[in-house]
Amino acid sequence: MKRQEHFARSKANRICYVCRSKDKLHVHHNSYEEIGDEHIIDLVTLCAEHHSLLHKLSKDFKCAYRFALKLIKI
Repeated sequence: MKRQEHFARSKANRICYVCRSKDKLHVHHNSYEEIGDEHIIDLVTLCAEHHSLLHKLSKDFKCAYRFALKLIKI
């Protein structure tokens, strides 16, 4: 696991940003422009279910990841 991803999980107390689950965590990149050198604010910890939903919403509604993440949080 990359150092930034490990830090993102630790910073999020190893819970999903949306549902607070501790199972099957993924680190989502809000931007893929700086993979490997991303800023910690560009990473968010999500469970597998919400990570998948985020990508689906973003694709279906052709919106930015940050906007789709706000939709999930509502």
